[in-house]
Amino acid sequence: RGLFFFDLPHTAMLPVPTTDPDAPVKVRLFKGAVYQDVWAAVLFLVHMTVVLSAALYTLGTGRVWDSTTWFPWAQSDPSLSSHPSFQPPLLSTEGFSPSPSPMPLACVTWEQPQYVAAGVTGGVVLTTGLAVAMGWMLLAAQQPLHFLRALLAGYVCLVLTAFLVTVLATGFSLPTLLILLCIPLYFWWWRLLWQRAEFSAVVLKRACATVQDHKTVGGMALSMVLISALYKVVWVCALNVATQQWHVYPLVFCLLWAELVFRNIAHTTVCGVAATDFFVPEGVPNPVWGAFCRTCTYSLGSICFGSVILAVVQFVRVIANSLKNEAARKKNPVLMLIACCIEFFLSCVEAMIEYFNRYAFVQVAMYGKGFIQAAKDTWSLVKTAGVDAVINDLIISKATGMCTFLSAVFIGLMTGLVSFGVAHGNWWTACDEHDLLVASLIYASIAGLVAFIITALIHGLVFGILDSAVVAFFVCFVEEPEVLALKHPELSAQINAYIAGPSQSDSV
Repeated sequence: RGLFFFDLPHTAMLPVPTTDPDAPVKVRLFKGAVYQDVWAAVLFLVHMTVVLSAALYTLGTGRVWDSTTWFPWAQSDPSLSSHPSFQPPLLSTEGFSPSPSPMPLACVTWEQPQYVAAGVTGGVVLTTGLAVAMGWMLLAAQQPLHFLRALLAGYVCLVLTAFLVTVLATGFSLPTLLILLCIPLYFWWWRLLWQRAEFSAVVLKRACATVQDHKTVGGMALSMVLISALYKVVWVCALNVATQQWHVYPLVFCLLWAELVFRNIAHTTVCGVAATDFFVPEGVPNPVWGAFCRTCTYSLGSICFGSVILAVVQFVRVIANSLKNEAARKKNPVLMLIACCIEFFLSCVEAMIEYFNRYAFVQVAMYGKGFIQAAKDTWSLVKTAGVDAVINDLIISKATGMCTFLSAVFIGLMTGLVSFGVAHGNWWTACDEHDLLVASLIYASIAGLVAFIITALIHGLVFGILDSAVVAFFVCFVEEPEVLALKHPELSAQINAYIAGPSQSDSV
């Protein structure tokens, strides 16, 4: 078994022998500072340097501002350059003559009040979305079991409503009859989730407490999102160095790899914070900063190693999708079928590797293992508690998904209604009634859609942090029952009561 390590003075981070399985719990909680999978970290940093150098070259030479240097192979290929996006006249107004008829909604103008209102609306949506997400988390921390079961019931109602609407709209058909035949199986699955929600409530409650106690993990996750966005800007500039089509593929691989590394850095950091709370509930100084520093130093190679495996699968999927599009352009059904089959197979492999990596990186965060050792231990965990892990993730993901959907729909509708009222009442007085109504509806629809997307993104960020903590605590509960009993006796009693029988665990 690996060893847990957290932020301690350098002199205290010394290797401790743990060959004795009967060693005291405290002996097994520490690990010396060891850099894992250094080659992968070096390769990732080299890749970052190359991409940054390419971006600086395009900026320094001015190629990035010259539209004629973008995708030169497409501009020289008649079959591709005929696409409207490669037509230079689109970038010029030469020879353009406006229609003599007046443009629709010409009375609609954007001035200072409209810009101020749009900015205020965006700020209110951001604040409201974050407040609602934190409200959901507070509710989950206070009443985790009722929270999970209510949202599971809501999810079932939503699925049944969608099914009934489909039947009323299209009538009975072979697919609907097959769905009806599967209702007993679906009921059994829902009943299973309903019963297993008791254990998930214990894990969720502890994860919510960790996220609420260490609010700076939100800032860390947001910083990784911003770094990822900045990298994408640099990558777009570096893309201009491509002079032939095949030059793009290495850059696409770099983008996939970097995106996974940034995401997994955030995931591993949150897992490290959760593990610190589990092993040392009395607390350590700056746990978030300590977990982040370990992730970006000792464990960076392991994260890059695990991420590059998934990036390779995603990259092959990109190639398969490119072949499928090429076959569609050439109207080759055989090649299209082969490419579709390959893409489907790779999507399944990608989903399994991504799910496996989430738990492997918990091993990396908790014990400072290399990725290969973490993968081996994760496979042992999958063989012993894999079904429980999948069910636990299904329950919590369905609940958080419903929270995200309900919040996004509510905030989107309210934003749209308020935007319509403001626009229809005070703006564009030069328009007649019909144009004012159309313009107000368009503005309200866009505002509601943007609010829906912003709310969904905020909830995705918040619940992504919570999901990482849930995965970490699940691994802690399964792999370290003696630490659970010693450090968290109440949680241990609740889990033992659940194992003994559902009737004894209603106090969760």
